[in-house]
Amino acid sequence: MKKIFVVFLLVCTLLISFVPCWAEETDDTYLKDSQDCIQNILDYLKISDLQTWMDQQNEEKITDGDEWLVLAFSQYSELDFSSFEKVYANYLENNQEKSASTRLKKALCLVSIGSTNRYISKTIQDSIGEQGLMSFVFGLHVLNNGYQSEKYSKNQLKERLLELQLEDGGWAIMGQYGDVDATSMTLQALAPYSQEETISESIERALSFLSENQLTDGDYSSFGEANPESTAQVLLALSSLGIDASTDSRFIKDGRSLWDGIRKYTLPDGSISHKADGTPNTMSMVQVLSAMISYVRFKNGQSSFYILDNARPDAVEPYSTTTQESEEPTVSEPSSHSVFRSYKFWACLGIVVLTLLAGLVLFLLKKRNYKNFIALLLIACLAIGVILITNIQSKEDYYNGKGFEKENIQGTVTMTIRCDTVAGKADHIPADGIILDTTEFSIGKDETAYSILVEASRKYKIPFENDGNESMVYISGIQYLYEFDYGEFSGWIFRVNGTIPSIGAGEYVLKDGDKVEWLYSLRLGKDLS
Repeated sequence: MKKIFVVFLLVCTLLISFVPCWAEETDDTYLKDSQDCIQNILDYLKISDLQTWMDQQNEEKITDGDEWLVLAFSQYSELDFSSFEKVYANYLENNQEKSASTRLKKALCLVSIGSTNRYISKTIQDSIGEQGLMSFVFGLHVLNNGYQSEKYSKNQLKERLLELQLEDGGWAIMGQYGDVDATSMTLQALAPYSQEETISESIERALSFLSENQLTDGDYSSFGEANPESTAQVLLALSSLGIDASTDSRFIKDGRSLWDGIRKYTLPDGSISHKADGTPNTMSMVQVLSAMISYVRFKNGQSSFYILDNARPDAVEPYSTTTQESEEPTVSEPSSHSVFRSYKFWACLGIVVLTLLAGLVLFLLKKRNYKNFIALLLIACLAIGVILITNIQSKEDYYNGKGFEKENIQGTVTMTIRCDTVAGKADHIPADGIILDTTEFSIGKDETAYSILVEASRKYKIPFENDGNESMVYISGIQYLYEFDYGEFSGWIFRVNGTIPSIGAGEYVLKDGDKVEWLYSLRLGKDLS
């Protein structure tokens, strides 16, 4: 009997000791999964050494969106950013950004690398709150790192964000219903204040919204399309709030966690696609990378992702509104005209040379009345002025007049370009609001909403301007109608089959029968039927 009792005690002891070990192993599994995911993405991007990669960056390599990758690296590893800071400062100086939210993102990148560049303080003064929800979110991120604004305090930004919360508990850039991405990103900014009573209540409502909208595979959708980016933003938000997504039952559906949701979009080579079984997508990888780094920091007891390790608020170069008023605004030339910038220098130089020669001829002909020379100088100045304010382009150069023959036709789509919201408000804006009436285009394999816009531009001589590269392209103007021309929320939006996609036009692959619309909105799409 004693032997049986002893065996029983041993078995119980083993079972008791096994339970916490199993729990700890499960806990460590998610941490290891996150670390493996980070390494797999770095391997796919061919980044074997972060410091070497950072030192090799130059102005030509930098593209829109790189600020998130650099910020993620700054929160993942201790690096020397001195070389990159010089490159990035030059890039910012040579690429003026119209969007307030984008300026704030770039300022956050500078903060993350320990920069003291005046771009940070200037952006704080001229961009916070200037472009709706996200300019409040990114503005609060900057102030959360110890920086000061003459226009807004942290409390004012928090109050503004609480005012923008919708009835369903979420936040959105447009519309009356919450969006997973906007809600998660707002929570990330409010995370440092989660213990404040009014904010904690708002956060709980938002968490309920996120829990209710999680899909059974563990992932999330935005604008009706399941994707890993939204799932990553939720994971980043939870980690910022000190919530362990691996154990919180609110974020486990049918036994599937956020990691399962992201794994659904992970390809065999370790990269991440925007759609299940899709192709590698850079923006998807950057957002998943940031989320995994955020979780690793949370598990290691480090500060949340947006409380930046390298921030130096006391050393930043100051910028005041009085300085702003005394400075001439800097306006960059449209990117589509960059190839023609050089001709202006040579044309102006030619006029100077011709003016000097004409003056010499007048002198030799003894027509030395000072009025002749003044007239000659005025004519030269007028000619130079005309050159500087105009862009001379041939139709062949602008429209790149190549044929539009396609191979491997996959079907047809229709596209229209309209600006009904501002119809007839200026001479260059059609009175009926139609820039391109509904037109049919054939599509080849992997053609995107952006590639069809390019084709339409060249076929029907509709000028447009864009920022970024093709995969992350942003359309800033069509038919000389630009973003911000009619208010801080005005600009071009594209829809496919009546829905605004959650990805850019350069990433949206079209299928047979799709209906593409490019529409000019005054209120971030809220004014579009």
